[in-house]
Amino acid sequence: WRDKNWAAAQMRFFRTLGYNMIRSFEKPNYLMLEAADEAGMFIKAQDGWHHGNTPLTPVFKKNTARFVQEWVARDRNHPSIICWDAANEPDGHYESVQYVMDEIRKNDPTRPVDVDRSYGVTIYDWSGMPKKTDNYNPQHQTNALDRFEIANPHYPITCGLPGYSMLTA
Repeated sequence: WRDKNWAAAQMRFFRTLGYNMIRSFEKPNYLMLEAADEAGMFIKAQDGWHHGNTPLTPVFKKNTARFVQEWVARDRNHPSIICWDAANEPDGHYESVQYVMDEIRKNDPTRPVDVDRSYGVTIYDWSGMPKKTDNYNPQHQTNALDRFEIANPHYPITCGLPGYSMLTA
C-alpha cells in the first residue's frame, strides 16, 4: 500500500471485479483501511503474525495479549472491518488459535472472529459445524452447507480462497 491514491485505485479495482470484501494477510495498513472505509469495501482483518502451529506457552499468552490489544485498539474504529481473522492455515496447536480468538473477542466483542484454512476441516467438526469460529466458510466443508444454513441462520457465510488468492493484501 504505497500511497493514498494507489490504495483508492486498488479499492476501485476490487469493486469493478464485483468484490465487496477482501482479507488482509497481515495487520491492514492504515492506507488500506482508509481507502476501504471511503470505498465501502469490507475488510476481513487478519493478524498475520500468529501461526497456528505455535504452542500455547506463558510467553505466547503474554505477547498475544499485548499484540491483540494494540492491533484491535488501532483498527476497531474503521467501519470497513467487519470480521477479525485469528490465524492463517493452522495445522495444530488449536489451543493457541482459540487463545488468540478469545483475546480478539475480549478487545472487540462486536465483530465475528474467523480462522482461514484452505485444506482439511479441523476447525470444523465432522458435520461441518464450526467448532470455534463465528462464521461458516463453505470452502472448508461444502457438502454440509445446507445443513449448516438451516441450523445456524444467524451465522454469516463467506467464501474466500479463490478470491483471496488474488485479493489478499
